[in-house]
Amino acid sequence: MRFLLFVAFAVMVPQILLSDQKVCGQNAVCKCDPSFTTMNCAHRNLSSVPSPLPQTVKKLNLSSNSLRRIPKMAFSSCPLLTNLNLDYNQIREIEEDAFLGNGNMTSLYLDNNEISEIEEGAFASDCRIINMQMSYNQLQKIPVGAISRCKSLQLLYLRNNTINVIENGTFLSNPDIRYLALQSNRLRSLPPFLYRPIQAANLVYLSTNKITEVLTSSFRDLAEVKCLDLSDNLIDEIPENLFIRNKTFHNMTKLFLHKNRLRFLRQNTFEGLYNLKYVFLNSNQLQGLANGAFIGSSFKFIYLFGNNFTTILNNSFANENITEVHLFKNPIETFSTNALDGLKNNTTLVCVSSDFVPTVIADKNFIKILLKEGFNCTKYQPGKKGSYKCHPCRPGTFGDGETGCSPCPSGKTIFL
Repeated sequence: MRFLLFVAFAVMVPQILLSDQKVCGQNAVCKCDPSFTTMNCAHRNLSSVPSPLPQTVKKLNLSSNSLRRIPKMAFSSCPLLTNLNLDYNQIREIEEDAFLGNGNMTSLYLDNNEISEIEEGAFASDCRIINMQMSYNQLQKIPVGAISRCKSLQLLYLRNNTINVIENGTFLSNPDIRYLALQSNRLRSLPPFLYRPIQAANLVYLSTNKITEVLTSSFRDLAEVKCLDLSDNLIDEIPENLFIRNKTFHNMTKLFLHKNRLRFLRQNTFEGLYNLKYVFLNSNQLQGLANGAFIGSSFKFIYLFGNNFTTILNNSFANENITEVHLFKNPIETFSTNALDGLKNNTTLVCVSSDFVPTVIADKNFIKILLKEGFNCTKYQPGKKGSYKCHPCRPGTFGDGETGCSPCPSGKTIFL
């Protein structure tokens, strides 16, 4: 019995290795590790998926090639595949059953392609994908039928597409989504009860769309959200009692509403935000604050720079939790002493010109937004993982959106 097992094993091993040599051997198109579990086929100008692929491969990189379509069962010979990178190709079509036989895949990267839709049955019914990235494509709507099969999905990146509508029930089959990136699309509105199925989501990015209003019901039941980014939209009003009526926001620590069309903040606008630390309201069209606009919340840092305030009256900043208020780059002419009633004695009020450079302490996810908005970030407290110190770009420099502050081009002045 032992002899027979030994013979069978001895026959099988050479067959697998000989087959693998066609894509992994010397002068082949891919580089593979000795165990044939990792394949790097990037930058090979491939127009089709190499074949045959080793059955043992777990991590496959096909990025930066010339692939135009993913045919049916393209990777079915790789049942152990967990990580598939198809970024930077020219993929337009993903056929039905394209990923059939890949029930172990947990990460799929499809950024920077030409995908406009994904067949409903592209993923197998046993889809286990956790991290799905489809940014920088041509999607006009979220491929509900496709992602509904991926019930373990936690990270969904769909930024920089042309998505103009989100249908109700879109995330009904994806209750574990925690990170949702929909920035830089063409959304104009958000349907009621949009996030009810994904109560666990804690990072939601909706910046750089065309959203005109925020409905209380749109975010209802989004109980775990810690960061909500609605910046760079067309929002002109925050609904009355939006936050106090909605327990959704009680765990939120960061709120981004900058670069909208807000003109006025009513009384108790932010009531109910008991854990909020940062609120960004800069670069709006704000002209007035109601008495007690910031009552009922716990935030420490308020960014109101780059608005249209000429007068600060009433008891506008009444809140003992506030540590810093940034009001620079406003044409303020009158500042009532009553406006400071309710603030702690050691609260910092920044009203000076942009020559003054205040700082923000941020984590890794936070700095992605700050870099885009004209901040420069450097590591802070080296022993503390993921901590950064950020400050607005100094005069003569501008935020390039990726690396931080760069010198202004010769002969030009850029105001941010």
